[in-house]
Amino acid sequence: MKARRGLWRAAVAALTLAGLAGCSSNGGSAPTAMSPPPTSNFRTAEFERNQGLEQINVVPAYEAGALGAGVIVSVIDTGIDVNHPEFAGRIDPRSADLVVAGVVPPEEQRSPSLQDVDGHGTSVAGIIGAAKNDLGTHGVAPEATLLVFRGDKTDDSDVILGEAIAEGAQRSADFGAVAINLSLGSNEPGARDGFRSIFNFTSLNDMAVAIAAGNEGLSNPEESALAATDPEARGTVIVVGAVDFNGVIASFSNRAGAAADVYLVAPGVNIPTPVIGGSASDLRSFSGTSAATPFVTAAAALLRELWPQLSAREVVSILLDSATDLGAPGTDPIYGRGLLNVGAAVQPSGATATASASGAAMPVDLGSAGLSFGPAFGSALDVSGDFVFLDGYGRDFRAPLRALVGAPRSLAFDPADRIQPFVHYKVQAMVLGRGTVQFRLLREDRAGLDASAGLRARAFSPADEEIEHRLHAAFAMPLAQDLSVVASHGFSPREADRFLVARALAPTASRDGFADAYLPAEEGGVTAALRWSPGRNWKLDILAANADGRDAVSNHVVFAPVVGLDGIARSTLRIAATRRLPFGEARIEAGLLREAGGILGARIGGPFGEGVEAVTWHRAFAFDLALADGWRAQGRYAAGVTEAITDGAGFLADADDLTSTQFAFGLYRSGLLRKGDLFSVSALQPLRVESGALLLLAPERYDYRADAFSFAERRIALGEGPRPFDLEARYAVGGLFGGYMEANVLRQFNVDAAGGDAWAGLLRAAWSF
Repeated sequence: MKARRGLWRAAVAALTLAGLAGCSSNGGSAPTAMSPPPTSNFRTAEFERNQGLEQINVVPAYEAGALGAGVIVSVIDTGIDVNHPEFAGRIDPRSADLVVAGVVPPEEQRSPSLQDVDGHGTSVAGIIGAAKNDLGTHGVAPEATLLVFRGDKTDDSDVILGEAIAEGAQRSADFGAVAINLSLGSNEPGARDGFRSIFNFTSLNDMAVAIAAGNEGLSNPEESALAATDPEARGTVIVVGAVDFNGVIASFSNRAGAAADVYLVAPGVNIPTPVIGGSASDLRSFSGTSAATPFVTAAAALLRELWPQLSAREVVSILLDSATDLGAPGTDPIYGRGLLNVGAAVQPSGATATASASGAAMPVDLGSAGLSFGPAFGSALDVSGDFVFLDGYGRDFRAPLRALVGAPRSLAFDPADRIQPFVHYKVQAMVLGRGTVQFRLLREDRAGLDASAGLRARAFSPADEEIEHRLHAAFAMPLAQDLSVVASHGFSPREADRFLVARALAPTASRDGFADAYLPAEEGGVTAALRWSPGRNWKLDILAANADGRDAVSNHVVFAPVVGLDGIARSTLRIAATRRLPFGEARIEAGLLREAGGILGARIGGPFGEGVEAVTWHRAFAFDLALADGWRAQGRYAAGVTEAITDGAGFLADADDLTSTQFAFGLYRSGLLRKGDLFSVSALQPLRVESGALLLLAPERYDYRADAFSFAERRIALGEGPRPFDLEARYAVGGLFGGYMEANVLRQFNVDAAGGDAWAGLLRAAWSF
């Protein structure tokens, strides 16, 4: 068989290929760590001289550590300039001239020489692997080993002999090439049959092949390239067309046509390449699908360098699937699958997964937080280190652990926490026997919610109604002279606690600093409380509550700062005693909080493990004392110790015991300016984790031979960073113009990791008609 090189001007001729018998093993290359090489600035002057390198977006592959080192790329062409400095030390010594005895008929034989006399093979080899030496320009895989087979006819270098192509494929398999470049082709009768035999052999030997589409400007590739669509190719061959630097199909390039599913385009117009006999700085302009094809071949080599475990079929699939769409949307008869995009090819594709030290497989979604810290953890969290995960092709990737951790929420006052513009309330209280009943009807218009603004609290399906109604109810009932009961449904346990314990300063704008911070704040909770007065000066109460941080309508676990739906199920039990004093009262509390799916409001799931539970023992002391001139002082201090229990099925292996505190102190006076008003000033620290750590065992490396991960310990220290602190003044007055008005001025300190401060003001008013 004879095939002509894919030159711009060339028509091609072919004879039938002899079938290739036998199957050689493909030599592999050693695993390569995914760490970037020492040089981090890849856009050098040498890089910029070849616009094609930028056009195929190759830099992300370089940043991942792929420059072609350790991989062998086969080039079957007109030979190579063996003394050119761009190829020094990287021409495989097993390279050969194949127009010799034992390969071609006697009339075609010559004295063997690998030296290129035409320039075509040297240009092709330069696009693949010209050295990165700050001279001239470099190839796509500048550190690849070039296995070069010369096959051009002695008296016509435009013709590559079919016997040489077949022998070159055979030796490429024997010598461990991962990819073969065929910047050649034929349209003569029998060409498709011949190349079908070639591709059957290369596919059985796990080599990716890139073949030129041809330069006749036709609507279909040449017959030789169309063999890539035959079953014998087994999805291991890419047909390559040429585009200019603007991404427009070259006038000479054969279009995708019948090969659209396996057709890519790459830069192929005026590509700068090495010159035979020249220095590294000497360049010539090279055009044709012959120039475009080596871009694809070298890209396949970079993939095999990073992931030696990939099969040729997987390499080809990745390159085709990651291409930049050109022309008509999707696969089209001009551009096929689109423009080669190496940067996209080295990104994860398909389902991503990782594993825990226990061996459990876990899906990974880098766009979703598996660990989301609540306000109690502050903003200064050092989540350092990487983890390894696999994509749908079994390729290992590194990503920072913080990619799985939700960004700490600023502690600055957010009006959306207090004012929900799409929620309407109707509240009704009534007397029932000796008790009282309170109803609250919420009407939420979800059609007005703006998800991009962070106001959407739940994830509803399109079939859900746009209007949601929720009914909350609570009642308090005396059972005896010294015994009463409180129960609620729908109200959060923290809200229900207000029916039980009067708090003069609550609610403040600054995160309800006087409320019991260990009580769940999620709506939908069920709370029951019993209050007993055994004597004139004592009150004892016990409260039990349960709250589920999942959406009651869609049962979808979400992170929702507006209403606190965080996917954590909480149950709590609290016992308290209040002592009346001559000048006020004092109160002590002891409680137990149990959480499933989180720790003190930190949502833990995904790769970190879904079976995390936490138990917090907490106690508190509070007082309300009379001072001089009608002033009163109110204070609260609470502290807790949290023990976390993990199931070992995720990254979270253990947790040190966490300590947490909350305190608030305020002065208040009623009747300061007029009868019925209330003025207060307060200093508050919201619930804050003081000490402790989360211990992670994260996958650090992946051995594709053993199909196993190795793990490293990571520690997330808690309680570090600036302490949040709020100062607040509040004035409320009733009966003003027949209504009620309230104003808060808030100064907050250390609301974020940088220690930033914030001011906030809140003005509320209500009138009845």
